[in-house]
Amino acid sequence: MAVAAGAAELSAAEDLPIAVSIPRTETGRGFLGQSLPTAYVVQIVAFGENHEVSKSFEDFEKVHAEFTQFFKGMPSQVRLKLSYALPPLPTVSWYKPDSPRTLDDRRTKLESVLQRLLQQSEVVHDADERLWRFLQLPQAARAAARLLASKSTGPWLQSLWEASDPCRAPVDPPEKSEKVERSSSEAVNALYNLTVSRSDDGRSAYPSIKAIARDLLSSKAGERRGERAEAVSASPPSLPAALKCPAVEDVLLQLLAELGGEPPMPCEPETAPERAPEREPGECDSSGDCTAEFVESGAPDACVTVICELLSRIYADSAGLERPVHSRRVQLLLPLLRAPGEAVWRPAGEALLALARADRAAWCEALGASLSTETMQLLADLCTEAGALAAQPSPSPESAESAQPTPEPKQRLAAELLLRGFDAPLVCRFVLPDLAESRKRLLNALFMSQDLFARLTVALLLARLLLEPGYAEADRSEAGLLALRRELFQPPAADLAGVGLGAVLSEDSLWTWLCRLLASENDAVSSCSLLVMVHAVRPCPERVSRTPALMTALTQLAKPDGEPEIRGLAARLSLDARRVSETSAPQDAGELSVLCSALAATTDATSEAQAAEHSSLGEAVAGVRSQWQAAKDVEASWQDVAERLAQLTDGADSWRRSLATADGAVKTAEAAQLASSEALGAQRELRKEAESAARGA
Repeated sequence: MAVAAGAAELSAAEDLPIAVSIPRTETGRGFLGQSLPTAYVVQIVAFGENHEVSKSFEDFEKVHAEFTQFFKGMPSQVRLKLSYALPPLPTVSWYKPDSPRTLDDRRTKLESVLQRLLQQSEVVHDADERLWRFLQLPQAARAAARLLASKSTGPWLQSLWEASDPCRAPVDPPEKSEKVERSSSEAVNALYNLTVSRSDDGRSAYPSIKAIARDLLSSKAGERRGERAEAVSASPPSLPAALKCPAVEDVLLQLLAELGGEPPMPCEPETAPERAPEREPGECDSSGDCTAEFVESGAPDACVTVICELLSRIYADSAGLERPVHSRRVQLLLPLLRAPGEAVWRPAGEALLALARADRAAWCEALGASLSTETMQLLADLCTEAGALAAQPSPSPESAESAQPTPEPKQRLAAELLLRGFDAPLVCRFVLPDLAESRKRLLNALFMSQDLFARLTVALLLARLLLEPGYAEADRSEAGLLALRRELFQPPAADLAGVGLGAVLSEDSLWTWLCRLLASENDAVSSCSLLVMVHAVRPCPERVSRTPALMTALTQLAKPDGEPEIRGLAARLSLDARRVSETSAPQDAGELSVLCSALAATTDATSEAQAAEHSSLGEAVAGVRSQWQAAKDVEASWQDVAERLAQLTDGADSWRRSLATADGAVKTAEAAQLASSEALGAQRELRKEAESAARGA
């Protein structure tokens, strides 16, 4: 995707926010009094940042020779144009000193050469960055210049992303990091001259002195590198000046529209934007390291990822966002939230959140102008999709019992985007009848979420809707708000301070918005807002005391006509704030009486609740005692049964022994009977034989 040298001419190269001039020359003397070569001070104003570099005429000769060789490989027509942009260098005299007029004429010609080179697109897109290295331009400015000149995707996007990455330390150009600038001080100049000095016969002179000079120069260079490293670690990373240029953002938005499809205008949900196929989930993470792939392949999703991350960095820097938030930014970034791959939707969501954090009022207007049925459906789809994934059954009952609700990034993103802009311009559009169906679907998706961040957010959204005059669904919203209050804030309540909503609501603009809700005359709105403030935000007493409107609202909530729980929370929060500030003490006895009576009412209600709880515990203890006594009776009965069972067992054993004895006697009788039968048979035989013998006689 790199633009080849000699490609079509790009007139945008002439409009780069980079100016080069040579305002003066410097001629000095070294430590030993010898004349130093004339230095031409080149002043570069790139993207609003100004820096100077000192170049000798030899440096100009070197870069001129490099470009001459570079232009020889161009087509003939391009070579003619570039030859005009690179005229021969002015002559120089080596045997006599130059007059001031000669130096000024040479300075003007060298300045013209640099300015002509800067206007050539082929020079801007030089892969070796000869001109940029000569001008010692920062990496971000180099990449931004190529981006503005081409207005297309390419490796300069990757370079711009790397240069603006806050996790990476800035890298100086090789010309600064590898050598010590000779013009920094006279001592350094003298040391440098000693290292390159020669004797009359051309041989190196003073070897020992030159070695010492080299050691000193190396030590000095190491000190400078250490100072730069300490400065980088001590100071927080700032946005490069190139990304603060409005033209850079315009080009990035234009590329985003070309890669993702031009989004439909508001109130035209029929024409959905057509985008390139998204990468499968897991192929590219959100860290941006996948961007190296598009340098060769030009993958649209990788380009969209890089552009979204660059826009996120621009919008996250308050100095980088010089223009107000406009709806085109929102219209281009919102459709990207549909991408299944995290590498696309997460950077787009970060860019939208950065816009919302930069200017809440402008974000509210932009989101309201972009709000349509399609936008509402998109946000509802995000919440519904995330909720469906969270509601999937666990593979085993054990894991289902141990599983806890996990944060849903897409639900949180949709909830926070709405929360940060949910004020008059957006709410006026949000309650329109033509958005009723999509509004119900979005609010229901957030209401049914398992993420506490989303549920607390929808409670605040419903509270704000109840304050909108003429809202047709106020009754349903109030019922939903009360249901959320019972579920979220009744003991045992979850740890709402750890869900992350407190940090969002602690920002100045949203803090003021929450205080307005708390000061509402609607009891459901004010009580829910107070519960969110106490349990989720947990502001420090100093901040509460610095908000006069909040102190007044807390006093109103502590009056006797309110709920005891709400009165007690308001009084406790108010008294904690007054305790740390001497100037916020109650002005009259009536106000102090209200706060004290609220605490007393809360204490009485708490005491009654504890007494009722103790009474119920006493009844439960009595019931347990009766059950214990019944269990003892049952145990005694079981002991009797066990004794009778033992007796029956002994009797059965006796009967078993008697039966065994009788069985033995029966067997003996049977044996005797058998023997008697046998003897009787033998006797009968003998008798028969005797009778037979008598007849024969």
